[in-house]
Amino acid sequence: MPVPILVQAGLLPVGIHDATLFEIETAFGHQNDTRVELFGNLRRFCEELAVFGPLIKGVYVDGSFVTSKLVPRDVDLVVVHDIDDFEELDAHPRAEYLHEDRVLELYKFDLFVECDEDTMVRFFQKVATEYALEHGLAPNHPKGIIRVKT
Repeated sequence: MPVPILVQAGLLPVGIHDATLFEIETAFGHQNDTRVELFGNLRRFCEELAVFGPLIKGVYVDGSFVTSKLVPRDVDLVVVHDIDDFEELDAHPRAEYLHEDRVLELYKFDLFVECDEDTMVRFFQKVATEYALEHGLAPNHPKGIIRVKT
């Protein structure tokens, strides 16, 4: 199913929207050089995540990248794992792939690696204060988020 059409203030409709990388690229990753670069980074990062196999339970994409903002600043990503897999994930030979500073430097992403999927997904389904003020929305206005479908 393609990414839904953006609604009020250039936001995704409320909910979790499953989308393939191709669908994300079609909706958000080709309009200008910044978006092309950010989407290329997203694709490369998701390819990197493959080394973790079933330890990664989900990847959610958020931030100004999934809005109508012409030139998004970055991508916000939530990578979810099972709490029981924390030690194995932390000891993984490629654990550095999930270090927030590395990901910010290489990919221009704000990365959140979490085991509490519900809390993080609920947090990201509300607009940030700055976005709300810029668009005349109430603080914590609800919005959608994308879950990368593999």
